[in-house]
Amino acid sequence: MKRFLFSLLFSILCAALALPALADEREQGQFAIQKARTIIEKTTARSDELKVPAGELQKARAFLGNAQAALDGNLSWRGKLKPEVLPDILYWAEMAEIAASTGMARLDKISHERENLRLEKAIPETEAKIKVFEDKNEEIRRLREQVGKPQGEMKSLSGELSALKKAKTGLEKDVAQLKTERANLNGQVEALNAVAAGLRKDLAEKIRSTEELSAENRRLKDDFKALENRKGADIVQMEGQVRSLTRTAEFQKSLDRLGYLLRPSEKGPVVVIPRNDLIRATSRGSSLAPQAERQIQRLAEIVKTHPGTRLSMTVHGSGKPTRTENRKGTDAMAQLLRKAFLNAGISDSAVEASGAGTEAPLFPKGSGDENRRVEIQVITLPPAK
Repeated sequence: MKRFLFSLLFSILCAALALPALADEREQGQFAIQKARTIIEKTTARSDELKVPAGELQKARAFLGNAQAALDGNLSWRGKLKPEVLPDILYWAEMAEIAASTGMARLDKISHERENLRLEKAIPETEAKIKVFEDKNEEIRRLREQVGKPQGEMKSLSGELSALKKAKTGLEKDVAQLKTERANLNGQVEALNAVAAGLRKDLAEKIRSTEELSAENRRLKDDFKALENRKGADIVQMEGQVRSLTRTAEFQKSLDRLGYLLRPSEKGPVVVIPRNDLIRATSRGSSLAPQAERQIQRLAEIVKTHPGTRLSMTVHGSGKPTRTENRKGTDAMAQLLRKAFLNAGISDSAVEASGAGTEAPLFPKGSGDENRRVEIQVITLPPAK
């Protein structure tokens, strides 16, 4: 008994230590997908802002869809991600990020080209305004040369001339600033062109790697097809063994999903269920617990899914009152459970039940509820050949 308890505690500890690594793999995949989705959303907003379609977005969404499908399709019922699928998810997410970044670079280039064109159009207009002010200056110079003008009129012309000079200075500063901005934009466009070229090169390398993997996949398929053509009696036997092992693994997974303690035995695994989960004992008698129907239905589905499976139930008691915890009281509970399994669709020959009373406790006497349990031995017969 001590050896069994030690083995049980060791198995639980190993499972707990394995959970963080599996969770990290799922979180890595989700983080990569979310990162690519953020870049795609930014590129989409930029495309809508410029009213320019970005063909790279369609590729990026397709890559992102592949990554999401690989993540969703390879999660276990506990939310664990298969480790061998993580590289594929990271690859598709990276491809989506590259495609969206390429589209963003192209949209930024278009935006800068539009701004550059606007500035180029503004420069001639500003220069034309400067020419108007120069003509005004010439006219003022001519007016100064006139003699005999009233002093008040000359002062007015002098103020107008000063204002025109000030306006000319401001316009000249605007022209200089526009030229500087144009030069800066040209530099940014060149930098974006370099980034886009690098992204295109990286994308080409990724596509080439994908093509190489596809070719290798085709070669492996051809090899597998050749092996199938050469298979004989030994391969047929191996396939039978694989089917048997697969059936056993699926059966074990179905039992694990119940969430209860599994104890090995020679005839088959034993599911240890707290009695309160199935039976509610009161002073008026025994009845099914509220959640019992769901648990019984889950066990019944396992029996139906795996033909040849039989159930052998034993109800254990402990403590007081004696009339419900002795062999007779626990046997009545066992027959109540057997009837519930028959109602769930299990054949009469596939389920047997009995009460053990206070015999064979798992824990020391006096533990009370810990020894009140239902042990269901699941006996599986080999499939017919």
